Amino acid sequence: MAEWTNAAVLKTAEVQASVGSNPTPSARIRLRVGVAIATLAAVVLLGGDIARSAGCAISFQPQAHRPNIILVVADDLDVPLFRTLRRLTSLPGGRHFDEAFVTTPTCCPSKASMLRGQYAHSHGIYSNNPPNGGQARALQLGIESCTLATWLHSAGYETSFIGRYFVGYGWRDAAPSYVPPGWDHWMARVSRSEAGYDGIEFSVDGQRRTFPGNTDVAATLEARQLIAQVGHGPYFMMIATMAPHWPWPRVHHSNPSRRGALMAPVEEMVAQLLAAVDDDTYVIFTSDNGFHLVPRAGKDLPYDSDTKVPLIVWGPDVTPGTDTAHLVANIDFAPTIAELAGVTPPAFVEGRSLVPLLRGQEPPWRDELTLELVGRWTATRTATELRVDWANGRREVIPERPGSP
Repeated sequence: MAEWTNAAVLKTAEVQASVGSNPTPSARIRLRVGVAIATLAAVVLLGGDIARSAGCAISFQPQAHRPNIILVVADDLDVPLFRTLRRLTSLPGGRHFDEAFVTTPTCCPSKASMLRGQYAHSHGIYSNNPPNGGQARALQLGIESCTLATWLHSAGYETSFIGRYFVGYGWRDAAPSYVPPGWDHWMARVSRSEAGYDGIEFSVDGQRRTFPGNTDVAATLEARQLIAQVGHGPYFMMIATMAPHWPWPRVHHSNPSRRGALMAPVEEMVAQLLAAVDDDTYVIFTSDNGFHLVPRAGKDLPYDSDTKVPLIVWGPDVTPGTDTAHLVANIDFAPTIAELAGVTPPAFVEGRSLVPLLRGQEPPWRDELTLELVGRWTATRTATELRVDWANGRREVIPERPGSP
């Protein structure tokens, strides 16, 4: 099964190579046809592989109103640290969600959930490293053949990815020449985390390139250039920042202000994007997971420190203010963005569209949310408590206060 999926991915790479990094209009059409064929092949050949790549049928309305959409994802930004970022939190016009969570609090599973609208137990990326996680697992399962990028690409959107992709991309699990299906523009970090923030190497449409200076400043410049290049769109852009991920400045890790300093370029990024886009653009800001500093620094626990994340949305028809009542999650991003783009996503999507909530409406909504780290714990989060079942049989029940960090 994995061999068939990898063949489809390799076929996509072959088509990409044939049209080059700056395709003509006719070549771009050929690229989209090639990607569609490769995606269809993966879907057909994977057959009944649960809800991973099977059933990737979408529909869209070509004449529907299609706004531009930008998703900015910080790395390891917990809510207490986020609340210290005065510039970002005070940007006007956005709708804030106080009860936003990631269903699995670690990088790769969370980003896969954003791109697929599924829990980790469904999309199959359980961790950041092989055998059950990272870029290697994504290739093994073929999940990149059916993501938010391929759905919107097929619907006529210009799609761009900038920043940190799945762990292992470009250095362990996939060569920098590999560009996953669905992305028209690709600028993914190749350098490992320990390389830090300055002078970082990226894959730019499959070609290695080193950017001087801060990596998140470089991402902002690339995003603004793409916005100017695409014009009125429609376009979808996902920017996955480095900040405030380790390595931090040379101080004790328990000092959050030093991590906060790393966020200054990201605050500037969001401010610049809001100033650069037109009135028909949605900008979504969030994090891939939270973070805890004691008793050890990390992000793999079921508690709010790790699972609760910031979420702000700006855009047309968005009602400014703060939603304190609804449990929302990263599995909701894909169906939300799909609805904004006029796309009906595949049936395997498990999240719900946030569009009614963005408009200040009160639709019937979930009263509990499943959280998990497959193989270690599962949890249920409600407005008033967290129930955790650990793999060793231990159970915890923790009272929660709505709106608490």
